Amino acid sequence: MATTSQRLHLILALFLSTGAFVVGCSSSDETASGSGGPQSEQVDAGGGGANAPDAPQSPETTGEGCGGLNAPACGNGQKCKVGKDCQSLSCQGGICAAPNATDGIKNGDETDVDCGGSSGKACADNAGCAAPADCVSLVCKGSHCAPPSSTDAVKNGDETDVDCGGSSTNAKRCDDLKACKLATDCTSKVCTGNVCQVPTSTDNVQNGDETDVDCGGSSTNAKRCDDLKACKLPADCASKVCTGDVCQVPTSTDNVQNGDETDVDCGGSSTNAKRCDDLKACKVATDCTSKVCTGDVCQVPTGTDNVQNGDESAVDCGGTKTGAKRCDAGVTCNGHDDCASNGCAYNGVCAVGRSCTRRLGGETCGAGEVGEAGAAHESCCATAKVSATSPVRIDKYHVTAGRMRAFIERTGGNVKSFVGGLGTAWNAAWTPYVPSDATTADAMLGSFWFGAPNDADATPTANQWSKRSCAPGSFGGHTYWTPANGTDFSSFTVDDLDPKALNCVGWHLLKAFCAFEGGRLATSDELIKAFTNVNTTTYPWNWTDIRPWAGPGNQDQYGRLNHKFSYGYPGAAPLNGSGTVRDIAWYVSPPGRFPGGLNKNGVEVAGNLLHWTNNAEYQFLWTISWEQHGNTSPSTQDWKSAWPGEPNGYYALGGRCAYDK
Repeated sequence: MATTSQRLHLILALFLSTGAFVVGCSSSDETASGSGGPQSEQVDAGGGGANAPDAPQSPETTGEGCGGLNAPACGNGQKCKVGKDCQSLSCQGGICAAPNATDGIKNGDETDVDCGGSSGKACADNAGCAAPADCVSLVCKGSHCAPPSSTDAVKNGDETDVDCGGSSTNAKRCDDLKACKLATDCTSKVCTGNVCQVPTSTDNVQNGDETDVDCGGSSTNAKRCDDLKACKLPADCASKVCTGDVCQVPTSTDNVQNGDETDVDCGGSSTNAKRCDDLKACKVATDCTSKVCTGDVCQVPTGTDNVQNGDESAVDCGGTKTGAKRCDAGVTCNGHDDCASNGCAYNGVCAVGRSCTRRLGGETCGAGEVGEAGAAHESCCATAKVSATSPVRIDKYHVTAGRMRAFIERTGGNVKSFVGGLGTAWNAAWTPYVPSDATTADAMLGSFWFGAPNDADATPTANQWSKRSCAPGSFGGHTYWTPANGTDFSSFTVDDLDPKALNCVGWHLLKAFCAFEGGRLATSDELIKAFTNVNTTTYPWNWTDIRPWAGPGNQDQYGRLNHKFSYGYPGAAPLNGSGTVRDIAWYVSPPGRFPGGLNKNGVEVAGNLLHWTNNAEYQFLWTISWEQHGNTSPSTQDWKSAWPGEPNGYYALGGRCAYDK
């Protein structure tokens, strides 16, 4: 019969091997056979079956010489009762099974349940590990798998290369030539063949140090960025202007060369920039102020470069800065000094002569009245040769009132100052007979010129004026318009009179006028040669028209000259109360109105007015006038000797200039 201690030992063994707890009691006198003793009761102390990792191990062996509490664990394929009997801790159907990654047990060389070691399965974050390879994250720290991060120096999470790409670890983008799956994995934003590409200037993305797509920066050799693209520096922009990190549209005031400018804020057309100054860069002539681009440089203007530049008024003429010549007649001018004639006309072109700058009396000589349809007018400063063998030229027409007005206006009436600069070409004794201001000029060219120093009528009598028949009122008049001043007046407007031939002008003032024109008064010899076609005809027109004329004192039935009141303009004759013509300026014609009387060289020398000559002071030539004066053969006479009390002008006396070169 078992002792009490033996019974207790047996109960403990049963508990450890079965998990059942037997409750009972026996008397100290229970027999070894146990008959009559209390019945045992088994209780489940946790269950789980024989293969549960924590199942109690039997104190007995498995019959294989292994397992149980006191024997070594059984190898694979040996019998077992519980998992702890086995080296693999896996007892499957009473046989120890080899470790595997699906047995729900940490066994073999696994570092955690079914993972790590040689199981072929990496362990999840925070599971046990012995080496980085045991972990999905490939990071084993403190025997546990660490979660992936962007600084753990391994490729993990969804990174496409070590600590770059993907999104789960918030890793940076991958550098060039690193692995990638998407463009967003790469710093360059270009993933081709699962490799991050080196940025280029043609990859259609902003990368490298580009400031916008394929432009700006320097690392990709990209072009400069177009207007309104992003930038950091002016060098990023085609316009070279970066403001507020945006490339600005080129302007002509941004202090850089941009757009199609050829130099800073000049040249080209896209920015409406000014033309470039001399020596600035250019591509075409229109880039330059000088209009001359040679060797891609704007040239300094010259007077021979075949363009209008500098201060020239026309191509290679006028101005003072290019050394250009003076401009010919009909060429654009800005001032008198631009012109060879020293006369810039009312319409901004060089006049033929210095005094032909006004329209009326400056370019209204010839056939037909001003404004009349079919009128054939030319410059009243037109000249013609005296003969084929002489260089001397004379005015084709009498000097007009308009030409004298241009002279007076140009000098401000101070003809004294003008003649003072003529040197030996002017006799100082003549100076008192020219005006010093516009008011005096009006007096000298008007009706009377009272108090003239050369007037023989020195005492103030009714005959104290120094001019003959120049006062309108009763068959007198002057063609130089003057403002009304007492009994000195004009019956016509300045526009009516300026085209007419100038009468009532003194010899000295007309001589000064011809000097202003760069010439002198015509001589009687020159005028007679013009009248007779160099002594070959009786009258100027006879070179082509030999029809008869009754001679001086008779009207010409063929309309070849203004003689014996054969002309009147404008309108009807202005009569006084007695029926006499009040102002004889009406009879004086504008030069050229009788083209049938021109000589062979186109000079109108017969009729209209007699001529002051350059022969000597006060000398004049009888060449037939609008009244009845004239000889068949023109002859000279001294006016002052014949009319000493009226030495300074006559209503039928004018003149013209001659030029020696």
